[in-house]
Amino acid sequence: MPIRPSVHTEHNILHRILSGTWPEGTSLPPERELAESLGVTRPTLRETLKLLERQGWITIRHGRSSVVNDFWKSGGMGILSTLARYTEFIPLSLITELLELRIELLPPCARLAAIHNPASVAALLTPDQMPGEDPRIFSEFDWHLQETMILAAGRRVSLLMYNDFKALFINGGTLYFQSSETREESMEYYAALPDLLFTDPDAVEKIAADAMKKSLAYWQSLFPGTADAEEPTTKAEEP
Repeated sequence: MPIRPSVHTEHNILHRILSGTWPEGTSLPPERELAESLGVTRPTLRETLKLLERQGWITIRHGRSSVVNDFWKSGGMGILSTLARYTEFIPLSLITELLELRIELLPPCARLAAIHNPASVAALLTPDQMPGEDPRIFSEFDWHLQETMILAAGRRVSLLMYNDFKALFINGGTLYFQSSETREESMEYYAALPDLLFTDPDAVEKIAADAMKKSLAYWQSLFPGTADAEEPTTKAEEP
């Protein structure tokens, strides 16, 4: 199926930005030249540039060439959704930051879920719902559990924010759950939740926090140095 011109245009521009071909401060080629090099019409190019500006990737300067932004400073949450499509350029330190943010966000939501709607979370934790050993399926299950906790907690804004991380977390989780050790630890966490959901919301928060901290520690053991990484750049990171 042919790729849409707008998608083709966005992919090519973002690939050049993320690869460092067009670093921060670079002026994009003139509109006519850029449209011709991409093989698209100028209206298609203009619409794509407007989209990229709204997301924080570039600044359109009328009468002058558009310029590449420092997207880590000018971008919004939508940057994460876009980065998830370009995993080869994601700094490993970004995954560490997201896992640290999860420690702050998820355990309190787990506690509120236990107070307001424990049954919706418990329904995911029956033996027939368990994910097995496939790392991708395991990661998708773990994501769905977190998503359900946040929704059951009644934190809709938090869920909207969390959704921006979905692809990043599932892709990172697929790597994380390659290990039988991490799958076994998560299964122990899942097994401990059902009874506590109906009896002890504080304990639910604690074991959720402990599970999130173990995930962070394990990720850092896979990639030493990500805990103290320097500020991310637009260049590709070494694996």
